[in-house]
Amino acid sequence: MKTLIVANKSVNLAPLEQALRSRGYELFFIDGNLLEEDFPHPTYNLIFVSMTFSREDCLKLCRSLKHEFFHAFFILLAEEITDETLQEFLNVGVDDLFLLPFRDREINLRLSAIEKQIENKTEIRTKIKTTNGFRTAALQQFPYIVSHHLRQTLIQIKKQLNELLIQPRTIPLDRETKTYLGQLLERTRLMHQLIGEVLFDTNHDFKRNTSDSPITHQDYLIVDRHLIIQEHSDGIVRYAERDIIIFKGEDVRTSFPELTGSEETLLNVIRDKRNSFEIPGIARVSERDTPLYFDIYITRYKSDLIENPYLIILLNDSTDRMIFQQKLVQSANEAELLLRRLREANDYIDRVVNSMVDALIVTTQAGIIKKVNRATQELFGYNKSELLHQPFTKLLCDRDDLSQVKDINVKPRTEISCLRKTGEKISVAFSFGLIRTVDDRQEYVYVGRDITERQKTEMRIRKLNVSLQEKALELQNVNEELEAFSRTVSHDLRTPISHVEFFNQMLLEEYSDKLDEEGQDYIQQIDKSCQRMKRLIKDLLQLSRITKSDLELTEVNLSQMSANVLESLKVDAPHRQVKFLICPSLIVRANEPLLQIVLENLLGNAWKYTNKRDIAIIELGATTSLLHDSGNPHIANSLVYYIRDNGAGFNMDHAAKLFRAFERLHSSTEFEGTGIGLTTVQRIIQRHGGQIWAEGEVERGATFYFTLSSE
Repeated sequence: MKTLIVANKSVNLAPLEQALRSRGYELFFIDGNLLEEDFPHPTYNLIFVSMTFSREDCLKLCRSLKHEFFHAFFILLAEEITDETLQEFLNVGVDDLFLLPFRDREINLRLSAIEKQIENKTEIRTKIKTTNGFRTAALQQFPYIVSHHLRQTLIQIKKQLNELLIQPRTIPLDRETKTYLGQLLERTRLMHQLIGEVLFDTNHDFKRNTSDSPITHQDYLIVDRHLIIQEHSDGIVRYAERDIIIFKGEDVRTSFPELTGSEETLLNVIRDKRNSFEIPGIARVSERDTPLYFDIYITRYKSDLIENPYLIILLNDSTDRMIFQQKLVQSANEAELLLRRLREANDYIDRVVNSMVDALIVTTQAGIIKKVNRATQELFGYNKSELLHQPFTKLLCDRDDLSQVKDINVKPRTEISCLRKTGEKISVAFSFGLIRTVDDRQEYVYVGRDITERQKTEMRIRKLNVSLQEKALELQNVNEELEAFSRTVSHDLRTPISHVEFFNQMLLEEYSDKLDEEGQDYIQQIDKSCQRMKRLIKDLLQLSRITKSDLELTEVNLSQMSANVLESLKVDAPHRQVKFLICPSLIVRANEPLLQIVLENLLGNAWKYTNKRDIAIIELGATTSLLHDSGNPHIANSLVYYIRDNGAGFNMDHAAKLFRAFERLHSSTEFEGTGIGLTTVQRIIQRHGGQIWAEGEVERGATFYFTLSSE
């Protein structure tokens, strides 16, 4: 058996050479880097190719050798090789792989198996020639090559389906995905059936006896060394490039241009330097619906009756085979496309699962972890390999807590104490789900979220709430005590003040003629102090009643109420020159008695602080777009009321004191007052859901703004 070994001299192939020679092989050696067209022998049964140079060069070399020695059995020699690279070599015609270094026992076993395969291939080729006259090597090998690649594709599809269907999924498959998977399964089944039918038909043809095979017609051409047609069959015209009559004595390349460029190879065939030459899968396209495909096989023709050898060109109709091959290739491409889509869908689901912020854990019915996502690894501090195939209870502080997680009918979300890899205790809120695999096994899905910080925050909030409740109760008690104190003091002070006022009046009436001017001034000062004390008591009682009184709202004419207050003020000082500017028809929804107190205080202040002006101006108005910078939120797009005067004004640096009880920006000798009026006004405005603030400038007047959200 003739064997060709293509390898560099540096490769140690001594064990292989010894095994081959001991089995009677005739060995021929060629350096792969110096490979040329001339070979030591025209035919080989077995070819070894060493992968000691670049992958691209080795692929090119195998492709060239396969084209030259199509019937030979090819074996690749490599120290190591990936699945992808091996697939590339299988695609160019490599039949088997030997891994280096060799083992004597393995070499002999492998060679025995290879000899059996070579014997089967030789027998098949012989039967093909005796039954059908001719079949090209491409047709012989095609069913096996296609079946090999399709089987590889089916294995990949099965693997992907296993990952998608058998492995647990937290995201249910929608209707479109289920339909798509059904189509994929159906195509896979048809492809598998198709492979079996191809191999069955091929083997059936090989096993048929000569007497059982139908008589087939083989068209031919006989040409000389100059490619001039000497003889041809009647049906040769259908294979020509054009529908013309083929004559003896014309150049065969006129009707069959595919032979152009192969003249040197054809000469080698006619010189007996080469066994044969073939061109498979030639297409002829005409106006017919179905194209014509055929194979050309050329061999040397020598007879005792002729002096010079000729070339015999055999033409075989391969239309059915080529159409069948195209369908197989199309099916393989569709399967690859489906496989790619399946892989993309699988990757998409994995990306979705790994993008979850919650921990995802899938376990078997026995509680063994089968799948985790990235959030699980980050939460518990383990890597993926440390969690897979481990019991789920490894993550729990108490094994009994697992039953609480699964009791979904009672509590759909359970807070469990867990342990991180570092030993740190954390609280995790778990939800639970039950799924069934395609083989009807139960598996569990746990989704957990770290709530440790939330529980700490809730604990702090609960403590703060308790503290706030205690302080609110204390404030309520203090307010009640202050209100009671205010009422008591106000009530108790009225009696002695009334006595002081009474006796002071009696002293003035009965003894005024006995007192000098200074004594009478003392009596007037006592009377003024009594009046001031009575006003203070009245204001305190009014302030205490404001927060307790019911807030009954009605429509109130703010303009008319303000005019009435100003008229009453004018009665007490008719000599003053005061100009009133009141915006008409300002209707508000408010509590009328409380709003009366607001206007009396604000307009009373405006009247009081303008008493040194020759012509006083007091204005009541409203605006819809006013912003203020008093420290409160800005008021925008709401109705804002204002009372403006041209009186003494105030320094804006002290504006914060305006609404504090007993705080005054002017002395009592300059402007009388108790310091409680604006505090009362602020509480009334706040009870109406509004705000109040002021703007002013010393000796240039002041403006008080307020809103009434209750309207």
